[in-house]
Amino acid sequence: MLQSTICVNEDRETWEPSLRVLLRSLSLHCPEMAISLFYPFANQAFLRWLGAYPQVQLQPDRLKNGYGWNVKPQAIMQLLDAGFDEVIWIDSDVFVTRDIRPLFHALDEAVFVATEATCSLDRNDHDGAGRRAQLWQLSVGRVLPWASLNSGILRATRRHYP
Repeated sequence: MLQSTICVNEDRETWEPSLRVLLRSLSLHCPEMAISLFYPFANQAFLRWLGAYPQVQLQPDRLKNGYGWNVKPQAIMQLLDAGFDEVIWIDSDVFVTRDIRPLFHALDEAVFVATEATCSLDRNDHDGAGRRAQLWQLSVGRVLPWASLNSGILRATRRHYP
């Protein structure tokens, strides 16, 4: 059994209401699942509110750089370095409506998960050049012709660290 955590980061104080909705929905549907939260604006009022969610661990070590969408690899790698075998990233503007654990528990450690952002004729969100991978200074393994990947939900394991 993999030691797992959900990773959530929010570096915009104005998005705290969305963050609270996500944490509440995770608590409701996945109450035993560990949640690692990076939130540099956690004031006393937020910490009091967070006290009702014992599965949420506010991360004491701030991420050194790369805030915005670019923070994901850094946060995931920090949690893998901390001893987790599996990290499930969820953007702070998402909320869950059911238990997500069955979606991940039977996956092999070699499986990397990213959500799909399907394209329609009126949208121009196809990442035909693998730009996101290039911006993360990763080599592009393949380009999908029918959609782009949405990094709103990711799953990585120790196997993906290199």
